Amino acid sequence: GSGTAVYWNPALLANKKDHGVHFQHNESFEGLLKHDFLSYCGSPYSINQSSSQSPLSFYIQLNRVPDIPISDNLDGGESFDVGAIPLIDRYATAGDLVFGAATAFKIDRWGQHWQEWSLGFALKLIHRNLYDVKGTGFGLDLGLHRKLGNRAELGIICRDVTSTLLFWDDGQVQQILPELGIGLAWHQPWEAMLSEVDLEIDLYSDLAGKTPDFEGKLFLTFSNSATA
Repeated sequence: GSGTAVYWNPALLANKKDHGVHFQHNESFEGLLKHDFLSYCGSPYSINQSSSQSPLSFYIQLNRVPDIPISDNLDGGESFDVGAIPLIDRYATAGDLVFGAATAFKIDRWGQHWQEWSLGFALKLIHRNLYDVKGTGFGLDLGLHRKLGNRAELGIICRDVTSTLLFWDDGQVQQILPELGIGLAWHQPWEAMLSEVDLEIDLYSDLAGKTPDFEGKLFLTFSNSATA
């Protein structure tokens, strides 16, 4: 698993053999939406000699829309039109700040049907800022991962599996419904280019209805496998 495994599917951490730090920053819509992600994964540890080794990972995630102009009208009872030009009174930021910790382990001890399977979970603290109100809540993500031969992998992730509750400082309570994700990846070496081609298909549903409505994503990536 990579440094982003704690976000995409914590079960991938069971395959991580060493420690490391990962930082990521990206912007969308010409800088309107900013995303920062920092994670640390420690070396695998064992609770006792009979247990399998499990890594422990920590991460901080910040998603935000900065510098949102807040407009006020000179006349509070007057509607906005061409003649009533709003004035920018101040700027605000909306976003989420998430602190999380995750671990994973092999579950082949559960029986022969669980061979090659890994189970991971991530506990997260969410702080959401929306203009002048703030909300805080705890959430839990659960993930499963299985290797299908030498080149294929199957991943299942359920975010906010316990229906995360956000408690706002104005007294309101917001419920974040569980989201189910299913991913299938295929790794194909490309010897002519000294690289590897990765094909990944992901399906997501927020499980809000009786019949889940899945959205699909397709990723095709190339990685250099040349060695000195």
